[in-house]
Amino acid sequence: LRRDVRRSGWDLQDGKRICEAWDGRRAYNQFRNSYLRQSQLHEGKESFMPAPRRHIRLTFVETGESVVAELLDDEAPRTCRLVWDMLPIQHDLIHGRYSGMEAFVLLDEYHPAPEEKRTQLPLPGEILYWADSGSPVTSDGRPVAEILLAFGRGVTLRGAEGAPSFGNLFARIPGDWKYDWVDFAQACGRIRTQGTQELRIERVEDRESGG
Repeated sequence: LRRDVRRSGWDLQDGKRICEAWDGRRAYNQFRNSYLRQSQLHEGKESFMPAPRRHIRLTFVETGESVVAELLDDEAPRTCRLVWDMLPIQHDLIHGRYSGMEAFVLLDEYHPAPEEKRTQLPLPGEILYWADSGSPVTSDGRPVAEILLAFGRGVTLRGAEGAPSFGNLFARIPGDWKYDWVDFAQACGRIRTQGTQELRIERVEDRESGG
């Protein structure tokens, strides 16, 4: 226990107090396992507290519906960094043709998607970075990149002719699409019948997101 306490950066007395709070062996195992688990995530750092997540805001420019999503920096750090460096962006939000209740924004520049957190089945509120280097099936031979959002259930990402497609999950809108961000979800759905709407995606400062 003494060795583990020193390696973790905690004071030895902290470890003793933990052991005194519970029965001996169980306390030791809990303390040691906590250290091992956290040290893998924060190697070389004194603090065990994970860094607070950053946030982005998505807003329909004309009608004002807006949500704040949290970046999954701890799960897809390279993708989060890639998208964060692009912001702010403001383009038309387009309803997907093949995948269900999803909509996307075409980006001005193409960047390859890092190999992390890839999925074909995003859940409502999940935001993905999608990139294609120039497949003749999915992008007519031209490199293309998108930020796409699943705003309802049953989304399965597909390209033309049903070709399977995958994106990098990098952000998530908290809450339930049926109860917590209803207006935004409905605005996404309207573009299927009423046409594209301009969407702004921007960084949220810590003081705005409550961080």
